[in-house]
Amino acid sequence: MVLGLALRELEIRYRSQWAMRFGTKWYILDYYLPTFHVCLEADGISHRSARKQAYDRLRDKRLSDAGIDTVRIDNEVLHNVMQAMYLITSGIKKVKGWA
Repeated sequence: MVLGLALRELEIRYRSQWAMRFGTKWYILDYYLPTFHVCLEADGISHRSARKQAYDRLRDKRLSDAGIDTVRIDNEVLHNVMQAMYLITSGIKKVKGWA
């Protein structure tokens, strides 16, 4: 919710819960930012297990191979829209090499 508000405030076009197919595998992206070719993922506590982190790395690699960079933001640090705006912009800059 906070990420969507932050994206609207930043006037960044996005698609939420966007389904993308890679070969025979479908992935649901939390937020896809087509202008930047970035997938924005809000990670909760379930992403902390070793198994889930291994899956996330494989998924991120497949997205990267398709030209889509992934920015992961821990839900635990999302407290307000301003903070989310900062995390989104700094994450995009980092994966795009603009930082």
